[in-house]
Amino acid sequence: MGRRGNTLAKAIEHERRVKLAFEFHRFFDLVRTGRALEVLQAKGYPITANKLLFPIPQTTIDTNPAIKQNLL
Repeated sequence: MGRRGNTLAKAIEHERRVKLAFEFHRFFDLVRTGRALEVLQAKGYPITANKLLFPIPQTTIDTNPAIKQNLL
């Protein structure tokens, strides 16, 4: 993405941060854009890559053994 696209992406991210404050969308936006570790660690949160994935429910794995648990 060029410089202008990066600026637009950052502007959109900031707008969502402001408009959706207190609605817990920011975490998912950061994970989706690949910036969660960078932003949250800079704020002092002790987060690691394995904390960015939710576990797949065991009942789902039991139903379909081809599905493997989210592990990094």
